[in-house]
Amino acid sequence: MNEYMIFSGPARLHKTLSCLKGILKGITADSKVSADEIVRLKEWIESNAEFKDKHPFTEIFPELSEIMADGAITEEELANLTWLVDQLTVNTAFYDEGTSAIQELHGLMMGILADGKITTEEIEGLSRWIDANAQYKTIWPYDEVESLVTSVLTDKVVDETEQQRLKHLFQEFATWPHRTVLKPETLTLSGICALTPEIMFPEKVFCFTGESSRCPRAEIEKTIFGKGGKYWDKLTLKTDYLVVGAAGNPCWAYSCYGRKVESAVKNRVKGAKTLIVHENDFWDSVMG
Repeated sequence: MNEYMIFSGPARLHKTLSCLKGILKGITADSKVSADEIVRLKEWIESNAEFKDKHPFTEIFPELSEIMADGAITEEELANLTWLVDQLTVNTAFYDEGTSAIQELHGLMMGILADGKITTEEIEGLSRWIDANAQYKTIWPYDEVESLVTSVLTDKVVDETEQQRLKHLFQEFATWPHRTVLKPETLTLSGICALTPEIMFPEKVFCFTGESSRCPRAEIEKTIFGKGGKYWDKLTLKTDYLVVGAAGNPCWAYSCYGRKVESAVKNRVKGAKTLIVHENDFWDSVMG
């Protein structure tokens, strides 16, 4: 059983359906369906064969089998299948908009990774999905994905180095059987800190990591208190904002602030709402 399918009951059925919805969007994000992507979709079908006699898969599996019988998927067939999945993901007993959106994002990344290549068109499609679902900005891993995608698309081209960074990030959240292992130092702050975050101070808990390019840590703490916020030196599940110092090494994985950044990401998997923000955005909010 694939590691991304380890959960049970009706909630598992719903997550599987949301994941399929994202996979379909990811596979067709560049308006082309390759042989490798069809193979990956077949793998998904095989790995979820246990659901074929359960609603709503009693409707989806026959449609999938018919569409893939000739080894190809036409634009019309894909549109029909996507419409069917859309109809079946709304108003179910376990439907939750936020959870479903992130499940769809996971599937979308899986679909993009399906053929082992990441194209500019696919990332532009992912960017459009991100823009259309901005209400889920605080749900992990939305902001990590948004930050890296925005950074990559700055020059409108996804080069080889950027492909590797995207693959590494996508594989953190979406698993195909075939993985490419990359060194952690290939991830930089541009793929971790939230973009143009809305930072509020009253009663919010802040933590700081790394070195500030502006002032000592004690002055930062005083500034936060002056704005009605709270400062804790230790990162916890209750931390609202982790501010990353601008003077630190941009390759976060092995820098002085890597431990807290990694802890914040892990805490968010556990349900924490910690937003990782760059020091520059922090000071912009202080002055705003």
